[in-house]
Amino acid sequence: MRGLELQLHAGLPPSRLLAVLQKDTRLPASRFCAFTYRLAQVRVLGKSLAVFVAVYRTGFEGPDRRWMVVTGRLP
Repeated sequence: MRGLELQLHAGLPPSRLLAVLQKDTRLPASRFCAFTYRLAQVRVLGKSLAVFVAVYRTGFEGPDRRWMVVTGRLP
């Protein structure tokens, strides 16, 4: 399983954990055999946060990239 855990930290290392935005306990069927994830963009509007993540999985003719958005609230 190649799940995703996305954490929000404050400051430079050593930093403190503010929130866990996403933590997979199992790989959702919609992500089918994902082999890597890459952060693409982070958007902040007020206290709302949106993290755009590229999900790479094996496609018919090579890697297949899909997008997911993880949202959260800033403390």
